[in-house]
Order: sequence, then structure tokens, then C-alpha cells
Amino acid sequence: MASLFDRVYSSPPSGRRREVWKSTPVTMRLCFYSAVFSLFASVSVLVSLMHTTYLSPIQIFLNIVLAGGFAVAYAAFWILQRYWVIPVLLLSENVLFSVLGAHDKGSQLIAVGSPLHRQLQVLGIIGIVSVSLGYLLFVMFFGSQGARYFRAHNEIAMAAEIHRALVPPIHKTIRSFEIYGVSVPSGEVGGDLVDVTGDEESWTGYVADVSGHV
Repeated sequence: MASLFDRVYSSPPSGRRREVWKSTPVTMRLCFYSAVFSLFASVSVLVSLMHTTYLSPIQIFLNIVLAGGFAVAYAAFWILQRYWVIPVLLLSENVLFSVLGAHDKGSQLIAVGSPLHRQLQVLGIIGIVSVSLGYLLFVMFFGSQGARYFRAHNEIAMAAEIHRALVPPIHKTIRSFEIYGVSVPSGEVGGDLVDVTGDEESWTGYVADVSGHV
């Protein structure tokens, strides 16, 4: 039993979080990364709206893809606790946007300092602040709820480990009888007990429901 608890608690919380993330359905992970991409792509659109020069369709497309793509990369490596990659991503992002900005030599669409330009600047800043604040609040909310989920998940994982340790598969041969038995939970954790006991003369097999449900 001691080795069981050692195995459950030996890995650090970060390792447990990675295991939980990897156990999340692929469709849900794709949904999460798509949400991150869309959120930061919208920030890129707001920044583009604040420009006073003409942006070609390819420049707009690259701005959106780079902003959303790097945001997804930050989120992925942060979840996987690969923090050393984040400075590399920051440097790469700055280099790529600098190269892209160097080619931003389009014609002037509106006069710098004009009422329309000031209005676009103010609206763009308000939009970016609003999106960033909403993202921060969502991170705080899901971080708090996620901690509760991870605790519950660890408890369920430990209960499943205990059940597997206490109710191992049965494979015995007693006289002319070959006996197989296994307790397979219908959900995350089971409570059914199967066992067989006996000697060379007789044996008894039994199944017990100890979880209090049908």
C-alpha cells in the first residue's frame, strides 16, 4: 500500500496537470486553442485598424496569423510547463513583426493627427484594453476553477489506483476449475469486489457491490 501512495504522489503537480491536459479530448483541446487564436487575432485586427497607411491583404493576413499563432504557441508551452521556450517565442515574434513592419510602406489613407485618426486610435486602444481585460478575467476564473478540478481529478485518480491495487484480476486454477475474474468500473472509479478463495478440496467465488449504488 505504501508503494501505491508513493506512486500517486511522487509526480509533482505540474506533471499531474500535464497528464490531465493530455487526457482532455482532442476536440476540446482544439476548441481551446481556436479560442486563443481568435481572441488574439481580434487584437491584431484592432491594431491594424489604428494604422494610417494602406495594408495589403497579405499584410493583414500575416498580422492575424502571426498574432493568433504565437498566442497559441505561448498557451501550449505554458500548459506543458516548457517555460524556457517562451523567451525564444518572444524573440522570434519581435523579429517577424519587425520584418513585416519594415515592409509596411503603403500610401497614407488619412492624415496623422486628424479627427478620424484620433478617433480610430482611441477606439482601437479601448478595444484592445477591453479584450485584454476580458482575457485576464477569464484566465483568473478558469485558473481558480481549474485548481478545484485538478484536486478532484487527483483524488479520483488515487481512488482508481487504490481500487486496482485492492481488486487485482483473478486467474487461478483449483483442481479442474480455471477461474478468471476482473472488476471493470463503468466510470472513473469502481467499487465492486471480486475474489475467489479455497483450497484443493473446495473453493468459493464472490462478487460484492461495496460502493452503495446499483
